[in-house]
Amino acid sequence: MQCKIKNCLTTFSSGEILEWIGETFSILVSNTFVSGNFRTRSMTTNVWMEKGWGDSFENATFDDIKIAIEETIKMDEEHGAFWVGHIENEFVLEVHKNFDLFFVCGENQDEQIQTKLDNWEDVKHFFKMYFNGQFEKLKKEIELRPFTYKKLTNG
Repeated sequence: MQCKIKNCLTTFSSGEILEWIGETFSILVSNTFVSGNFRTRSMTTNVWMEKGWGDSFENATFDDIKIAIEETIKMDEEHGAFWVGHIENEFVLEVHKNFDLFFVCGENQDEQIQTKLDNWEDVKHFFKMYFNGQFEKLKKEIELRPFTYKKLTNG
Protein backbone atom coordinates (compact mmCIF):
# COMPACT_ATOMS: atom_id res chain seq x y z
CA MET A 1 0.00 0.00 0.00
CA GLN A 2 1.40 3.40 -0.97
CA CYS A 3 0.04 6.27 1.06
CA LYS A 4 0.55 9.94 1.72
CA ILE A 5 -1.45 11.97 4.20
CA LYS A 6 -3.37 14.09 1.69
CA ASN A 7 -3.46 11.77 -1.33
CA CYS A 8 -3.67 8.02 -1.30
CA LEU A 9 -4.06 5.33 -3.91
CA THR A 10 -4.59 1.79 -2.61
CA THR A 11 -5.19 -1.45 -4.48
CA PHE A 12 -7.14 -4.12 -2.64
CA SER A 13 -6.80 -7.85 -3.22
CA SER A 14 -10.07 -7.96 -5.17
CA GLY A 15 -8.75 -5.37 -7.63
CA GLU A 16 -10.78 -2.32 -6.59
CA ILE A 17 -8.87 0.92 -6.43
CA LEU A 18 -9.53 3.39 -3.63
CA GLU A 19 -8.29 6.93 -4.06
CA TRP A 20 -8.89 9.61 -1.48
CA ILE A 21 -7.98 13.25 -1.41
CA GLY A 22 -8.68 14.99 1.86
CA GLU A 23 -11.94 13.51 3.09
CA THR A 24 -13.42 12.26 -0.18
CA PHE A 25 -12.82 8.95 -1.84
CA SER A 26 -13.49 7.18 -5.11
CA ILE A 27 -13.70 3.46 -5.74
CA LEU A 28 -13.46 1.80 -9.13
CA VAL A 29 -15.46 -1.44 -8.99
CA SER A 30 -16.20 -3.34 -12.19
CA ASN A 31 -15.63 -0.20 -14.30
CA THR A 32 -18.06 1.83 -12.14
CA PHE A 33 -16.85 4.83 -10.14
CA VAL A 34 -18.32 5.25 -6.66
CA SER A 35 -17.52 8.36 -4.59
CA GLY A 36 -18.25 9.43 -1.04
CA ASN A 37 -17.05 10.94 2.21
CA PHE A 38 -14.03 9.24 3.77
CA ARG A 39 -15.06 10.29 7.31
CA THR A 40 -18.37 8.41 7.08
CA ARG A 41 -18.07 5.32 9.25
CA SER A 42 -20.45 2.76 10.63
CA MET A 43 -18.52 2.77 13.90
CA THR A 44 -19.06 5.69 16.27
CA THR A 45 -16.89 6.70 19.18
CA ASN A 46 -17.40 9.09 22.05
CA VAL A 47 -14.25 10.99 21.10
CA TRP A 48 -14.00 14.28 19.22
CA MET A 49 -10.78 15.71 17.83
CA GLU A 50 -9.49 19.21 17.09
CA LYS A 51 -6.26 20.23 15.45
CA GLY A 52 -4.30 23.44 15.95
CA TRP A 53 -4.72 24.34 12.29
CA GLY A 54 -8.53 24.32 12.50
CA ASP A 55 -9.78 20.83 11.60
CA SER A 56 -12.26 19.26 13.99
CA PHE A 57 -14.61 16.28 13.89
CA GLU A 58 -16.46 13.73 16.00
CA ASN A 59 -16.04 9.94 16.12
CA ALA A 60 -12.25 10.13 16.16
CA THR A 61 -10.31 6.86 16.18
CA PHE A 62 -6.74 5.90 16.98
CA ASP A 63 -6.04 5.89 13.23
CA ASP A 64 -6.93 9.59 13.25
CA ILE A 65 -4.22 10.07 15.91
CA LYS A 66 -1.63 8.51 13.62
CA ILE A 67 -2.66 10.86 10.80
CA ALA A 68 -2.64 13.87 13.14
CA ILE A 69 0.89 12.99 14.26
CA GLU A 70 2.12 12.94 10.66
CA GLU A 71 0.39 16.26 9.98
CA THR A 72 1.76 17.80 13.19
CA ILE A 73 5.32 16.82 12.31
CA LYS A 74 4.98 18.88 9.12
CA MET A 75 3.19 21.80 10.83
CA ASP A 76 4.79 24.97 12.23
CA GLU A 77 5.25 25.36 15.99
CA GLU A 78 2.32 27.73 16.41
CA HIS A 79 -0.25 25.35 14.94
CA GLY A 80 1.52 22.07 15.71
CA ALA A 81 -0.90 20.60 18.24
CA PHE A 82 -4.00 18.44 18.42
CA TRP A 83 -6.31 17.29 21.17
CA VAL A 84 -9.13 14.87 21.79
CA GLY A 85 -12.05 15.03 24.15
CA HIS A 86 -14.43 12.41 25.47
CA ILE A 87 -18.10 13.34 25.17
CA GLU A 88 -19.27 11.44 28.26
CA ASN A 89 -16.28 11.72 30.60
CA GLU A 90 -15.12 15.22 29.65
CA PHE A 91 -11.42 14.29 29.71
CA VAL A 92 -9.16 16.11 27.24
CA LEU A 93 -5.74 14.95 26.07
CA GLU A 94 -3.61 17.44 24.13
CA VAL A 95 -0.15 17.17 22.59
CA HIS A 96 2.10 19.79 21.01
CA LYS A 97 4.81 19.39 18.41
CA ASN A 98 7.44 19.94 21.11
CA PHE A 99 6.07 16.85 22.97
CA ASP A 100 4.29 18.79 25.72
CA LEU A 101 1.35 16.63 26.81
CA PHE A 102 -1.64 18.00 28.74
CA PHE A 103 -4.36 15.95 30.43
CA VAL A 104 -7.40 17.93 31.56
CA CYS A 105 -9.68 16.21 34.05
CA GLY A 106 -11.52 16.75 37.29
CA GLU A 107 -15.17 17.18 38.13
CA ASN A 108 -15.39 20.47 36.23
CA GLN A 109 -12.29 20.01 34.09
CA ASP A 110 -10.51 22.02 36.77
CA GLU A 111 -7.32 19.94 36.88
CA GLN A 112 -4.60 20.14 34.24
CA ILE A 113 -1.55 17.88 34.32
CA GLN A 114 1.37 18.65 32.01
CA THR A 115 4.41 16.56 31.19
CA LYS A 116 7.13 16.43 28.56
CA LEU A 117 7.29 13.33 26.38
CA ASP A 118 10.38 12.06 24.58
CA ASN A 119 9.06 11.03 21.17
CA TRP A 120 6.01 10.26 19.02
CA GLU A 121 5.90 6.65 20.26
CA ASP A 122 5.29 8.03 23.77
CA VAL A 123 2.51 10.17 22.31
CA LYS A 124 0.89 7.11 20.73
CA HIS A 125 1.18 5.23 24.03
CA PHE A 126 -0.82 7.85 25.95
CA PHE A 127 -3.42 8.31 23.23
CA LYS A 128 -3.88 4.52 23.04
CA MET A 129 -4.72 4.50 26.77
CA TYR A 130 -7.12 7.37 26.17
CA PHE A 131 -8.95 5.55 23.38
CA ASN A 132 -9.09 2.40 25.52
CA GLY A 133 -10.86 4.39 28.25
CA GLN A 134 -8.01 3.94 30.74
CA PHE A 135 -8.28 7.48 32.07
CA GLU A 136 -7.15 6.82 35.65
CA LYS A 137 -4.17 4.77 34.47
CA LEU A 138 -3.28 7.51 31.98
CA LYS A 139 -3.46 10.14 34.72
CA LYS A 140 -1.30 8.11 37.10
CA GLU A 141 1.32 7.42 34.42
CA ILE A 142 1.56 11.10 33.59
CA GLU A 143 1.86 12.03 37.28
CA LEU A 144 4.74 9.57 37.73
CA ARG A 145 6.78 11.02 34.85
CA PRO A 146 9.63 13.45 35.55
CA PHE A 147 8.97 17.12 34.77
CA THR A 148 5.24 16.83 35.42
CA TYR A 149 3.23 19.80 36.64
CA LYS A 150 -0.27 19.94 38.03
CA LYS A 151 -2.42 23.04 37.84
CA LEU A 152 -5.79 23.49 39.52
CA THR A 153 -8.27 26.09 38.34
CA ASN A 154 -11.60 27.24 39.68
CA GLY A 155 -13.32 25.65 36.66
